[in-house]
Amino acid sequence: MKKVFIALLVVAAAGTAYFLYTRKTTTTGTVAVNKELLTGKWKSANTIPVADTTTPLYQYEFRQDGLLLRTVSDTAKADTMHYTWDKSNALVWKQQATDTAGTVYNVVQLTSDSLALKAASPVTELSLTRVK
Repeated sequence: MKKVFIALLVVAAAGTAYFLYTRKTTTTGTVAVNKELLTGKWKSANTIPVADTTTPLYQYEFRQDGLLLRTVSDTAKADTMHYTWDKSNALVWKQQATDTAGTVYNVVQLTSDSLALKAASPVTELSLTRVK
């Protein structure tokens, strides 16, 4: 009985060591982002039914010069913001280009036709599709 118990302890220790080793060697780095794909017009994706009908569906235009225009419709006046890329390939949205702090959005997905962003504080998720 003692030999079985010792064998179980050895197997458990080996399994724990393997788990910790594989977890440590797995990279949790940033996603490679093709920054040129961001430039252009994007609109809010209607993948989920909106519970609150007063929630606006925005349209975003990311420009090469770091300018971000946000509108509710094509005829509405645009909100002007600025964006920059930080070292970890995250987007930083600022009200003014000279602001030192802004909202940091991690790029979850960036392809030629879809963009998914997630902010930690305040918790915000944006799903956008390219305007054709």
